[in-house]
Amino acid sequence: MPELSKVQLGLESIGGTLVAATHILDCEGGASIEWLDDPYLPNYTTGIAQKTMQNAFVRSTASRLTLRDTPCSFQLLTYLLNMAVKAIVGPATAFAFLLPTTAPNTLSTFSFEYVLARILQEYEFGYGFISKLGFSADCDVDGGIAKVNCVIEGRKSAASTVTGALALIPSREMMNLRTATFKVDALGTAAGTAAATSNALRAFSLDLETGWEPGPYADGRTDLDWSLPIFNPDKMKLAGKMKLYKGSAAVTQIANARAATGIVTQVGFDGTGTLAALFNLPLLWNQVKNDINNDYVELDYEAGYDNAGTTQGAAINMTLASTTIT
Repeated sequence: MPELSKVQLGLESIGGTLVAATHILDCEGGASIEWLDDPYLPNYTTGIAQKTMQNAFVRSTASRLTLRDTPCSFQLLTYLLNMAVKAIVGPATAFAFLLPTTAPNTLSTFSFEYVLARILQEYEFGYGFISKLGFSADCDVDGGIAKVNCVIEGRKSAASTVTGALALIPSREMMNLRTATFKVDALGTAAGTAAATSNALRAFSLDLETGWEPGPYADGRTDLDWSLPIFNPDKMKLAGKMKLYKGSAAVTQIANARAATGIVTQVGFDGTGTLAALFNLPLLWNQVKNDINNDYVELDYEAGYDNAGTTQGAAINMTLASTTIT
């Protein structure tokens, strides 16, 4: 897949209608593009032993942009969640990204502009949304700085000219697991009710398959790409890992894992002032890994819906300074 030297994005007011980019996307970990064009060379029965080049045609087109692990700010995560979970563009100070539990959410979609590394050819595509989103942070890696990666689906890429003189998303503050708190509640209790469990959480990751995928229809798409994103609940999955220090908190959660007892966790990242990101996850541990050479246990989990007491699904609640997504 071609590597990229720059990626820019802009919020679409009408899904799929291209707009000029407004910000440069953070891509310190690198980004690449995959053109999902499907050229086809048929083997017609013409009496010739080889396929004839002039018979080739394109069956379909699309774009897929991959953003590899890059340091994650509160502001960047809010942009990505608009494309992955729910459209909440502001102006607002609280962005509650609730994952779907009944009807699908409405997504924000973005136009993307990008430059091929070294070749310096510029392209654009529209209707960008996220099909996969990964988030991770480890107190022992890079000082605890959180990382994010994602896969962005889009319509056909076309040669273009990128918008000039743009800057990164403003007012960025990096998320760090060392500033976070870890809270555990019983099912039926609102996430974050319990006091924080200290000296327990060492690492946290979340892998989200959003359930959103390109939807092709008979809609007069002369570019042979897709019409709009469609939601497939069977393909939505929220899972991840946590590493806990080998103490009483780990012993309790190992017992929960063995008994198939679900819990409600909150991993809360704090920033300057009121900046915050709360990962509220009703979950079930489904695997425990105990490494005798380290001082922690690793627990795999799958998150879902809690229908007892305070009914709640998985959510990521962001609090920013007054912000509008553009």
